[in-house]
Amino acid sequence: MGALQLLGSSSPRKLTELTPETTRYFQKLPGYDTLRMVLARKVVLVEGPSDEMIFERIFEDMFDKRPIELGIDVLSIRGVSLGRCLELCAALDKTVAAIRDNDGIDPAELRVQLQQWIEGGRREVFIGPVEQGRTLEPQLRYHNSDQTLRKVIGITEATDLAGWMERNKTECALRIADSMEAIQPPAYMREAAAFIHG
Repeated sequence: MGALQLLGSSSPRKLTELTPETTRYFQKLPGYDTLRMVLARKVVLVEGPSDEMIFERIFEDMFDKRPIELGIDVLSIRGVSLGRCLELCAALDKTVAAIRDNDGIDPAELRVQLQQWIEGGRREVFIGPVEQGRTLEPQLRYHNSDQTLRKVIGITEATDLAGWMERNKTECALRIADSMEAIQPPAYMREAAAFIHG
């Protein structure tokens, strides 16, 4: 039985060159995201659909183009192991910006477990500071006034902004993505966009 050849930017690599655990992981992973990682020129890994929509909007606001127009594929990994995705991208020598929540943990601590896959300057992990919030929504609130966010997402003063954003993550992101008004992006997302744009 032959080995699957992965075609990266330099030379073919065998799937069996990954750790056995990672090979088994991607063999069982449903969907086409593995193929998207292989085929993309550059990759942005995000945790969920909200992060994907917000990142795409921030990128377009910064560079007047959607990421896909520049060969950058934004993938929502939705619980898929970030480390495994970075290992695959490292084997393919892909340029990758990985964006994740801090979940109340010091970003330096979170980076330690990923360090082997981000060495070399072609892959980087972007995480917002703990003091600005554990997830995307409080990070957005930290960087924007309540008035701005209420206007962009279309909720009244009587509505609890933080609660609404937490309960309606995807709808909130969709409204921000579709708004005529731009928001102030969290610094870690702006840095990720600049990194992957190059």
